[in-house]
Amino acid sequence: MTTEKKMEVYYTLREGLQMIDLMEQDEIDKVLTPEILAQVESIRIKWKDTKESMTNDIATLESEIKADVLAKKETINSANVMAVWVKGRTSWDGKLLEGMAKLEPKLLAAKKEGEPTVSIRFTK
Repeated sequence: MTTEKKMEVYYTLREGLQMIDLMEQDEIDKVLTPEILAQVESIRIKWKDTKESMTNDIATLESEIKADVLAKKETINSANVMAVWVKGRTSWDGKLLEGMAKLEPKLLAAKKEGEPTVSIRFTK
């Protein structure tokens, strides 16, 4: 099978899976009575403020932890969490170095090239 054919089969399977998800949800919606849905919504409303407050507290603490770790420049461990400090990456101006390598070919010995990757995207 050609790669193009595999891609179209892949697309068809993904579309089919989305359709099954919709059909599944439709069946679930038919089973849930308005009374049950009202109870579910009531439960969601009951917990909404608590969840929002906790989410905000989590975000605040995360920011503070990151600031602390960045200030200390070291990984910090607690009983259940590790905040890992990672030194900033060094990058180089590839075009400038390629130009300089023409003048000094020994610079090419420092060149490392990663493996290519593939990401699958869908046309619109």
